[in-house]
Amino acid sequence: AALAAAANTDHLTGIGNRRAFIDMTERELARSERSGVPFGLLIIDIDHFKALNDQHGHLAGDDALMRVARNCLRILRRSDVFCRWG
Repeated sequence: AALAAAANTDHLTGIGNRRAFIDMTERELARSERSGVPFGLLIIDIDHFKALNDQHGHLAGDDALMRVARNCLRILRRSDVFCRWG
C-alpha cells in the first residue's frame, strides 16, 4: 500500500501525480459512461511559471507550487481529485 501511494503521489506537493491523474480520469470517465452522469475536469496553469523559475530559481518555483497546492486543497471537497501533471 505504501509503495502504491508513493507511486501515485507528487513528492514535492503531496498531491496526486500524473499517474494518479490518468488512473482517476479513466476511472471517472468509465463511471460517467456507465451511469450517464457527467463529470467535470478543471485544468489550471500558473502564469509565467517558467519565468519565475528562471529569474528566482527552482526553490522559488517549488515554493510557488507548494503554495498553489495548499491553497487549492483548502477549497476542494473531499470527493474532488487534485493532481499535478507537470
